Amino acid sequence: MRELFPRLFQSGYEHEYGIGWCYLIVGETSLIMVDPGFGWHFRPGTGLKTTPAGNMVRSESLITPNLLDLLLFSQSMKKTIRYCLLTHSHSDHTQNMELLMQKSDEINSYFNQKLVDFQLIVHQNSAFRRPVFKRIENTVELDLEGHVLEFVPTPGHSSTQDDMSIFMKEQSILFCGDLCQPQGRDYHICEGPSPIPFFCNGDLARNSLKKLMTYDFHCLLTAHGYQYNRTDGLNALRLTHALLERIDTLSQTLSQEHPNEHPDHLSLWVYDTITHERQFNREKAEFRKVHFDRNGISDFQKYDKITIDFFIAKYKHPQSKTDGREY
Repeated sequence: MRELFPRLFQSGYEHEYGIGWCYLIVGETSLIMVDPGFGWHFRPGTGLKTTPAGNMVRSESLITPNLLDLLLFSQSMKKTIRYCLLTHSHSDHTQNMELLMQKSDEINSYFNQKLVDFQLIVHQNSAFRRPVFKRIENTVELDLEGHVLEFVPTPGHSSTQDDMSIFMKEQSILFCGDLCQPQGRDYHICEGPSPIPFFCNGDLARNSLKKLMTYDFHCLLTAHGYQYNRTDGLNALRLTHALLERIDTLSQTLSQEHPNEHPDHLSLWVYDTITHERQFNREKAEFRKVHFDRNGISDFQKYDKITIDFFIAKYKHPQSKTDGREY
């Protein structure tokens, strides 16, 4: 568990077995968890053992170090995880939360301490129905465990439009979920897994990005572990916005110049153009088109094409509405 700021900790990893980024805010009497991630597994009583040095380690069970890190931190602080804040409901941010709820009695019994007993604070559009402490419809401030947190609806990334950001006022820390996706330091230097950010509604995302730029944050924290100071954070938000602007412009131009072209071809043209402009590795770009999951969906179709298709549909079918799909 890493201390980022006083009373704010981070635990996380990202590899082929899952994404476990999670933030913990230490409150006066309990803990507040932000975006638990996924890839953690817990089988109490079947796989943990104690070494001669007194350390608990994994044996045949499926408990990962990061889940154990979280639970042992809660145990050492003698504080229960009381609240869970979700920036959106994609499974890579929520699966561990569901698992912790399902296994809370077993976990608490195993550790002989109430470590897990939380309620959710989610966007109004979230599919999670219980146990919900508060649904966020409009920007609102809540005083939780001695922390003043401002919850800000920031739709655009998720197809259900249940994205929200959280501003921790006393330390000027802004949690933005997956809204900040610059995919590199500069438009012409792409260092991310793709040259295209992943948004289901590009217009809502642009409005949300503009909203976040008005906050006087000291630190910007994403749900995938990226940390930005104010200068770099503003640049990352602006670059994400500029990428959406460029995709919009290309989509409009190509749709008008080739009115009879199939939208799928236009999407590929936009993708290839952005790939070239951002100097993204060509082999990696092509690999995204042919790397399929077990359902036969490529990385390009699953993430990049959804962003582009929203803008293509604006100009090919201006009367229709494209919200995108989540796979």
